[in-house]
Amino acid sequence: MVRRLLAPARLGIRAAAGASPLRCPRSHRCGTHEGARISVDLSSWSVMHSFGAAEFRSLLEEIAPDVVFANEDEDRIVGGATGGSHWIVKRGARGASFDGEECPAAPVETVVDSTGAGDAFAAGWIVGGRELALAAGARCVQHTGSMPESEPLHEG
Repeated sequence: MVRRLLAPARLGIRAAAGASPLRCPRSHRCGTHEGARISVDLSSWSVMHSFGAAEFRSLLEEIAPDVVFANEDEDRIVGGATGGSHWIVKRGARGASFDGEECPAAPVETVVDSTGAGDAFAAGWIVGGRELALAAGARCVQHTGSMPESEPLHEG
């Protein structure tokens, strides 16, 4: 459903379909005119490295996302929060920082596999805020290969 609602053609982004938003940072404006909110997960050190930290930060500031997700290394490389964006630093077992406010991780009995925990965390925040983000990340690490249980964490 989200893919259909935010499809590049619907937003007038024909040439940019499939392109990296860092290579066409202005393309997101088509979506924001339609009411879309922009989130960026700095999940690729290699992309930041290939652009260079200063250029990457400049592009991030131009994109002006509503929320940025970073781990501690990515946060350090980029130089911390950019103006106007929610800045969320994922700290694994130590929880997360939401706009500078530290929050402990949700309790976990046994960590089985951390694959997908950051993505689950980001999805949780987008859908339901910090509590759901922390719960989704914690739930994810308790299963192999980020396979969710059938019972949802959030109704809505």
